[in-house]
Parts: sequence; C-alpha cells; structure tokens
Amino acid sequence: MFSQTLTLLVALWSDRQGSERTVKTQAQGSLEQLARVASENVAGYLQFASQIVQVNRANMLSGLLSADDPAGQLLNFQALLASVPQLNGVLVGHGDGRFVFLRRDGPDSLGRFSRVIEVRPERRVLTSTYDARGVLTGQSALADPYDPRERPWYRQARAAAGRVVWTDPYVFASSGQPGVTVASALSTPGGEVVIGADVQLRQLAQFLQGVQISPNGRAFVTDERGHAIATSRAWPGEASAGSIPLLRDVADPALRALLDRERPSSLQPGTHWYDVSGQQFAAVIRPVEVQPGVTWMIGVYAPTTDFTSGLGGNRRPLTFVLLV
Repeated sequence: MFSQTLTLLVALWSDRQGSERTVKTQAQGSLEQLARVASENVAGYLQFASQIVQVNRANMLSGLLSADDPAGQLLNFQALLASVPQLNGVLVGHGDGRFVFLRRDGPDSLGRFSRVIEVRPERRVLTSTYDARGVLTGQSALADPYDPRERPWYRQARAAAGRVVWTDPYVFASSGQPGVTVASALSTPGGEVVIGADVQLRQLAQFLQGVQISPNGRAFVTDERGHAIATSRAWPGEASAGSIPLLRDVADPALRALLDRERPSSLQPGTHWYDVSGQQFAAVIRPVEVQPGVTWMIGVYAPTTDFTSGLGGNRRPLTFVLLV
C-alpha cells in the first residue's frame, strides 16, 4: 500500500510539474507574440515622423521646398497633415527667429492653426485658424514673444550636425496630449534652418488596446527615462496635469514589483518571472529603436494563471494523505 501510494504521489507531482512547465511555456510564448506585434506597430507609427522630417529636409536642400516661402511651406504642411495621422504639427524655425508652423486644431483635430513669424523689416506674427473645409475662421496679428530658437527641438537639432533628433516626450500645450518633436537642422543660402514634426502619442494607446492581452494583463510603452507613454488600459495612479508621469508613479502592484527588480530608470529586455503577493507573473520586455540612438521599450505582463485555460490551472490545490 505504501509503495502504491508513493507511486501515485510521484505521478501526481510529476503531472503538476509538467502542467506548470506547460503554463509557463504558454505564457511566455503568448506574451512574446503580443510584445512583438505591439513593438512592430509602435515602431512603424513612430518612424513615419523621422521619414517626414527627412523628406522635408531633402526637398529643402534640393530647392523643391523653399526655406524662404512661408506660403509654400504651409501648403506642404497641409498636405502632410491630411495624409499622415501620426502628425500633430509641422514646423520650420530659422536662425534669425523666423518661424512657420501648422498644426491640427479643434476638438476633432480636423481644423488647422497656423503661426508665421517674420522678422524683416520688423517682427510680425500672424496666427490663423481654419475649419475642416480649409475656410479661414480667425486671424490675429497680435505680438507674441515666441522664439523657435529657445525651444528644445531647435537646440537639440542644431547640436546634432544634421541628424534627426527626438525630444523627450512632453505634453503639447495646444492639445494637452502627450507627444514628441522630431527635428533636423540644415544650412540654406538664407542661413541655418531646423525642420521639425510634432508627433502625437495618444494613438499608441489605441494600438495597445487592440492587442488581445489576457484579462489581467497589460501592455505599455516607456522611453529610456521610464515615462509612462502609453498603456492598454488606464493606470491606477494619477498623473499630474501637464506632465507625462514616470511608470513608477502610476504603476499597478504587478508592474511596481517588476520595476523593483530592475534599475530605477529602465527595464531590461527579455522574459521575467516574479511573484506578487504569492501570485506568479510573467513579463516580456522588448526594445524598439524608434531612431538610431533612441530606444523605447514595449512591456507586456500578466499573471500566469491567465494562461491555464484547459490545463487544469484553476483547480483547487490537492491534499494528499499518506497511507501506511
């Protein structure tokens, strides 16, 4: 009887160990697939901005787009906003303070807002708004102290010797939505020019929401500094108005436990296994190079019990009695 009972215990233990390995394999495979799909979508979305800046830069260097023709630039920007949903705005800043800018406007983002700053023979600022049909709805020539040369995108581009640069994520004052500015500097006969594009990041959350994560799982995007750029569902923590919070400031207990295992400012790529209040979690962190030298991270995590369907993972723990 003892031998038979012991054999049964070993068989049940082996079966349980096999089921746990199967669950871990299934969880890892599912999360890796989700992270791959999410990272490909995010990379494709963000890389459009670099391509737009590079195309505008090439057009200006070749003369197809004049650095000294604000009206022509606005027509070009209008076509870009109409065809590239990732863009929130397109801009050109000059070394003498001139500036041309067009962005989306209105609650539905179908309208347009433009600002043109001229400095010769004297400084003039003209702001205009347009409805979805392109009809002028308002115009102002009031003085405005805005100077493109003081903005981070302008300074970073000038310091980068013609490379495409990315600002840190920040909240656009116009829309209150998170975004980044991508920019590149070039020399023209009229002086140095910086071409840029504002990229809105709220669509990243829509990509993540479309990824079929497990019921208790989450996907997120973070930059190298650990900002909570986008998530597949609302964070439990609250962010301060006008800023993009750090992951640690808004994270749920499962993500906070993962962050505690890593360096404070970054997450390490790969698959991670860890416990939260006695529950096992799996996380897959995948890097996304949005631009040479600029790497963000895609994270997907969930409790492994979310992957036990059909594997007996929801069974009550077995209690064995040793018969002698």
